[in-house]
Amino acid sequence: MTLQKSARLNQELIYLSDKHSFHLSDLMTTFKISKRTALRDIESLEQLGLALYSTPGPAGGYHLIQEGLLTKVYFNPDEIHAIFFALKAMSMMSETPFNEPFKQIRGQAPHEFSP
Repeated sequence: MTLQKSARLNQELIYLSDKHSFHLSDLMTTFKISKRTALRDIESLEQLGLALYSTPGPAGGYHLIQEGLLTKVYFNPDEIHAIFFALKAMSMMSETPFNEPFKQIRGQAPHEFSP
């Protein structure tokens, strides 16, 4: 399954959010994209504000300048319960306009919160 570019860039930001450095091959393998697509994605991520620099050579790669690319979101217990019950209700519906995004959310939710 090929992700559309905007969805893939979002997933790449999430993937890179806890990394200090990465190699082009990391993006290629993780997202099943070509070298050229990975290079275009890095360029797009830079245009979106991702601060990074590259170093050449076998020990080189891309290094992120800023840490904490994504803002952490904290939920209180009531909000966690509301999210859990909403996910549970969605899992009981056979068809909604949100089937594909729901599958992605379920795949990213911690196991203990999966409906």
